[in-house]
Amino acid sequence: MSVNTLASAKFRDHYHVCAFVSGPAEERAIIDPFFAEGLRRGEKAVYYVDPDHRDEHEAHLRTGAPSHDMVEVTGWPDAHLKGGSFDQTRMMA
Repeated sequence: MSVNTLASAKFRDHYHVCAFVSGPAEERAIIDPFFAEGLRRGEKAVYYVDPDHRDEHEAHLRTGAPSHDMVEVTGWPDAHLKGGSFDQTRMMA
């Protein structure tokens, strides 16, 4: 099993990042380096956010993307609870 790094963190098979932050400035300081490095490597970024702030997150993240199809910003209800319930298999796919 190979070990890869992303923004100085070490990962094995999957790149799933979850961060708890105290506000927008801290969120960007933590998340932006992960997005930037992944996009430089040609990896698609998927970001789940509060639906009330989806548009602002999408606008910010797309500014650093080489193409718009490399970034997907989705509100929590449309991701985690799509269809009315959590489905682990769907989320992993």
